[in-house]
Amino acid sequence: MQTMQRAAKIYGYTVCVISVITFIISLSAVITAVLDTSEPLYAGYQDYTHLSSFENFKVDALKAISKDAAYIPDDATLRTMYKSARKETIAHSMHTIWRNLTVSGIILIFSVVLFTIHWMWMRRLGRAEQMTE
Repeated sequence: MQTMQRAAKIYGYTVCVISVITFIISLSAVITAVLDTSEPLYAGYQDYTHLSSFENFKVDALKAISKDAAYIPDDATLRTMYKSARKETIAHSMHTIWRNLTVSGIILIFSVVLFTIHWMWMRRLGRAEQMTE
């Protein structure tokens, strides 16, 4: 009987420690995602520095056009392309941010529930052990 209780204690405390570690990691991911919502273009998921300003985008676009190209877009067309690319990039970043926020939030909640259940079980086990002594 003593070995069963010892194994149960080791299991219970191990689950609690793992839950705390998981909580800390998930909390870090949630904080990062929340901070990333303020500037999705610089969220760090990909490098979008060429979309930080129209001038950067224009330079990159004109570099990509070969010198003997038949058509070189004017500023109005480039600005439309820039706005479209920026809007799509922000939408993509926001999707990634919200996905990470949702997954990390669910793991965060799950770790709290798992910790609470096992901690209460360990307390009951300790009380039962004290009563038998």
